[in-house]
Amino acid sequence: MKKGDPVGHTLYNDLNIVEDIKIRRLVWAGHIIRMEEERIPKKVLNGTFHNTRPVGRPRTRWADVVQRDALQLLGVRGWRRAENRDEWWHALREAKAPEGAVAPYMEWNGSCRTGSQFVS
Repeated sequence: MKKGDPVGHTLYNDLNIVEDIKIRRLVWAGHIIRMEEERIPKKVLNGTFHNTRPVGRPRTRWADVVQRDALQLLGVRGWRRAENRDEWWHALREAKAPEGAVAPYMEWNGSCRTGSQFVS
């Protein structure tokens, strides 16, 4: 991209990087929730570790941050119910949509999502 490129200008001026990171975190959380129980990320998320806790305020856990992001962006308290991929994806699409816009619903065809699968 060149310095005066309108595409680059549009991409980077309209991008809210903090919201994008939060949405991507929620996407990854949905993947983990839908994983099989024997997968390592799922074991780490659901596992309990037996250590002595340091003195002071408890550290913020990844699951706590996901809970806060889900409440802030989606208005959802129970983010662990992301087993339904289509509903979760639709909620994330609405969170990504500009203020006042309605995000179109995308269907899952079993292997991938493409722009041609929007349902009106």
